[in-house]
Amino acid sequence: MFTLIVLGLVQGITELLPISSSAHLMILPWLFKITDPGLAFDVALHFGTFLALAIYFFKDWLRIIKLGFNRKTSIHSDDIYNHKTLWFLILATLPVTLVGLVFGDKVGGWFRHPLITALSLILFGILLWISDRYSKKTLELREMTSKNALFIGIAQVLAIIPGVSRSGATLTAALNRNFKRVDAARFSLLLSMPAIFGALILEVKNLVNLPIVNILIAIGVSALSSYLVIKLFMNYITKIGYKGFAIYRIILATVIIVVYLTRLS
Repeated sequence: MFTLIVLGLVQGITELLPISSSAHLMILPWLFKITDPGLAFDVALHFGTFLALAIYFFKDWLRIIKLGFNRKTSIHSDDIYNHKTLWFLILATLPVTLVGLVFGDKVGGWFRHPLITALSLILFGILLWISDRYSKKTLELREMTSKNALFIGIAQVLAIIPGVSRSGATLTAALNRNFKRVDAARFSLLLSMPAIFGALILEVKNLVNLPIVNILIAIGVSALSSYLVIKLFMNYITKIGYKGFAIYRIILATVIIVVYLTRLS
């Protein structure tokens, strides 16, 4: 029970932050010799995260869909979105969808090694740091273009590699295109929903292999922690920036490398 709660918290906290949930969920059992609860539990964890995103961005999606399908809908001066936002999100989702259809989860398996995860954490932590440091941070989400959306969408594909982080890759790409911190975060979180939902559809059949109590624990803990993370992230990211996340990634990678080399000796 304790293990399930811990993994639920780890998923909820790390999935939507640029620190790689896949790295944490892969490394924690390896570091502390925790029994891996299996793919079905992982599906339940992601369902909790998706539920949190759906609740937090429910009104946003209603607005995005309404604007996307009805060009006569008036746009207010303080509107975050415009008539193209829905289609830019769809465009940005296409690269990871195509890769997923062609390769499935095989690509992630090719790179599933502690040292590769550590190197990914370091490399993309540095890239996130640089992008945040030198981005002009002038663009708002309603100024998104098809070129920028596709660039961010291609970056999301890199998250297949453990340690890269879906949000880390898309945030780095958005900051590289000079979006404001909060707008980069909003687009990143909205973009994560189709990818997570698609993965859930493909793997939901595995939930039958998990006891109902375990499913409820996984979904509940993951959903609650994810929702709190989203709320705090969106409220404070403009002030705190992404430097701290980059430093955390490098520290985590260092721990992984040290433990790996120690176990070899």
